[in-house]
Amino acid sequence: MTRQNLTILMLNAFRTWRKQLLAAMGARRVDALCLRVLLSHKILEGTEKYKVLLKFVESCVKTLENEVGNLDLASTEMDRLIVNRLSCCTKVQQLCTSAVEAFDSMPSDRCSNYMDKKDHRRLPKVGDVNLI
Repeated sequence: MTRQNLTILMLNAFRTWRKQLLAAMGARRVDALCLRVLLSHKILEGTEKYKVLLKFVESCVKTLENEVGNLDLASTEMDRLIVNRLSCCTKVQQLCTSAVEAFDSMPSDRCSNYMDKKDHRRLPKVGDVNLI
């Protein structure tokens, strides 16, 4: 595998990671939130360069696990609870937002051209939560 192909794979992985966290921030159901956070964690697991991002996601995983239990089982064993009813909702959203912002502020040589313009989405404010 050439260095260029490896770079493309890495950039695609981080594009996917970022999309998963954005989807987690917009999730209404707890099972969807848990799945997105868990996928984000698996993408970052074992990376050396992105330990800062991994710490944010690990904090998010621990916070969710304290409230809902094992995230691996969340989508199969959980009723369709609403995210806004979790006591950790705001903290999880803050951690996701912080992780995405940390990634976006990384030097361009580490994550240059990591997404197309069409993929760039405005991060919601932590207080912007749908109650429906």
